[in-house]
Amino acid sequence: MPIAVHQGVSPFEVEHGLEEIMHMVDGDQLGGDAEEGNHFDGNPATESSIRALNRVSYARDCEGTSSDCSICLEAFKPGMELTEMPCSHIFHGGCIEKWLKQSHTCPLCRYRMPCATG
Repeated sequence: MPIAVHQGVSPFEVEHGLEEIMHMVDGDQLGGDAEEGNHFDGNPATESSIRALNRVSYARDCEGTSSDCSICLEAFKPGMELTEMPCSHIFHGGCIEKWLKQSHTCPLCRYRMPCATG
């Protein structure tokens, strides 16, 4: 499976970050705490910041845009509505919402969203 290179993130970082994400998603480790083997920081993003994220329509020819969701690894389809983080990384809406309810950082570049637990 080809690995998309994201702006500002090296292929090495993407590959190893995806391996960690796949392990967490496959093991359903989106809950719990760090002592249970979870790598989330336990500080969710605020609900208002999650709701305020931009929704964008995927276009295959968008330069610098990944062709798949880095959380679930499924391909984007033309015209599909996606959610864009302030750092410009895009994900399926449900994937990034679930992620941000556990950790306030972007899964690719660790951009920090407003934190619910201050």
